[in-house]
Amino acid sequence: MTRKVVLTALTFFITSCSSHQAFRNEYISTYHQGQLERTEICLSEAIDTKIPSNDFKKSKDAVWLLLDRATSRFARGDTPGAILDYNKAIEAIDYCNQSSLAENISQMVVQDDVAAYNGDDFEQVLARVYLALALFQEGDDSNAYALLRQAENAQQKIKETYAQHRHTAHYSLVDNTVAKYLLAVVSEKRGDYSNATILYNQINFQVPDNSQIPVNCATVLVIAHNGNAPYKISGTCNGSEASGVLLEMMLSSSSRKLNPALSSLVGIPVPVLCQKFRSDPIPIHVALDDNKKMLLPIYDVKAIAYAQLEQKKPAIVARGVARLLSRRAAVAGFQQNDQCLGALADFGMFVANLNTKADTRSWSTLPSSIDVARFDVAEGVHGLKIASYAQPLFQQGYTLNLKPYDLCIINLFIIHPGVVYIQIPKRFLPKENFYDS
Repeated sequence: MTRKVVLTALTFFITSCSSHQAFRNEYISTYHQGQLERTEICLSEAIDTKIPSNDFKKSKDAVWLLLDRATSRFARGDTPGAILDYNKAIEAIDYCNQSSLAENISQMVVQDDVAAYNGDDFEQVLARVYLALALFQEGDDSNAYALLRQAENAQQKIKETYAQHRHTAHYSLVDNTVAKYLLAVVSEKRGDYSNATILYNQINFQVPDNSQIPVNCATVLVIAHNGNAPYKISGTCNGSEASGVLLEMMLSSSSRKLNPALSSLVGIPVPVLCQKFRSDPIPIHVALDDNKKMLLPIYDVKAIAYAQLEQKKPAIVARGVARLLSRRAAVAGFQQNDQCLGALADFGMFVANLNTKADTRSWSTLPSSIDVARFDVAEGVHGLKIASYAQPLFQQGYTLNLKPYDLCIINLFIIHPGVVYIQIPKRFLPKENFYDS
């Protein structure tokens, strides 16, 4: 009977340890190749499977799946679908932030990804920024502005949460400069120059010289979602952070003289960031009429992802050590009562530890960098050219029909060199675009 209990417990541990990495690699490869419809189909099938009855608040995988599909839809031009997904993802983030004790215990017992994924802290803020950009695309400027304010509030709330706990008091969250920059531009267009100046100064951005800007001008912002953000794989922390060998040496030298166990030697799984080949941003030049500019980085997603993971890694390792110790204690209990059962439990826990993976879930369709260029022009018809001189060469031209006080935000999704999607609000495009390259 005892052997059956042991086998049942071991089966639970082994079958509970799974990875999202293989599935993510399947659809992210199609995304990088520019096969956005195929990417969306793959994600939609997973969403239908993992989120039954569309109850996304109760799915532990809703946030990353919805964010990935939303960005794929936005790049493809399905802005209403993207808005729907971003909204659902944000609601799921807010719901998942209320983590339960049961989820925390299950992470200790099984592995980190059994709990709901609520997004990395910078992803939670970016979700609102991307929803705002999608709303700008649809001409819903008022709600877009409200979302940018919400992004600022969400960022402040995360910082306050850090400060409330001694284990996270040293954490830092890099300000989302995209949200602040867009808020500054919108404030400026509304005539609130004092607030705009404060926001520009907060992100160390040059305050526009209003004396050089045409009266009643239209403003064109070209925002490039450039390259591919690093993605998470499951690795093992080094010996300086947690050593299974050292753990066994300490246990064998303790007063209880526990027999060495094979199961402790696997190590602690931790997420590690990697990037696919040719995922770095590429130089992009934009010309409006005869005014040529190079897009400049405003938000380094790659650097922020690395910084966020590094500051949270000690907590991830500590949770992994607690998991390892709880499993080691179970093996020790069987070893003391029955050496045969102890050996069976040790082997089973070894397999379970070997199959335990780090939480590799993340918003995988994010760019490596977000870049921007701004043009202030008088009303009328203007020629826009977008070009990249990285191989393969890319050049595209459009005509913009601008009215006084217009704010035209153009989104470039530069997924790979040669894989570029350009989203321009239709209200700024004439019926016949005569400025093709």
